Amino acid sequence: MLEGITILELGGVIAGNFGGVILADLGAEIIKIEPHSGDTARNANIAPYRDHSTIHLFMNRGKKSIVLDLKTEEGLDILYRLVAEADVVVDNFRPGVLARLGIDHDTLKTVNPQIITVSVTGFGETGPLKDKAAFDLVIQAYSGHMSITGDPDGSPARAGVPLADMSGGVYACISILAALVGRELHGGGRHADVAMLD
Repeated sequence: MLEGITILELGGVIAGNFGGVILADLGAEIIKIEPHSGDTARNANIAPYRDHSTIHLFMNRGKKSIVLDLKTEEGLDILYRLVAEADVVVDNFRPGVLARLGIDHDTLKTVNPQIITVSVTGFGETGPLKDKAAFDLVIQAYSGHMSITGDPDGSPARAGVPLADMSGGVYACISILAALVGRELHGGGRHADVAMLD
């Protein structure tokens, strides 16, 4: 259904990658952009299977991949050329990182006015918690999910699946699909701020 849609994925591990898995399954072309060190999820000690990380294998199936150093002029030039032809850029960097790199929505829309950008963060891009570090376990705790998981007489327990990471990815996917429809109906690119805590 999404054949002809190109999505550049700057995300890592689960929250930044899970939405792309769904969109790839729906036919979009996903181009994963990784630093030279690779996505953190490539660590074979994380959910290992035959010397590979199963998280990396699952979260990146059906995707293309390119290594770019976005801190160099050459890396940025290649990214901008990709953005000029793409529909969507998705990331899960902390708030402020994209602006420092010169790849925030306002900058990218000068390259491609129709570009859709989606940022998945722990606590959102605004508000008092925006600069706090976040990953799945932190969000499960902040949201109260851990207080309703496990033995009622015991300590809080994490859910067995990375609930917050996967939810962030699902909502990123929904935001991308909504922005694609909105662009078709009204024109112009959009930016979505997806907070895992929400």
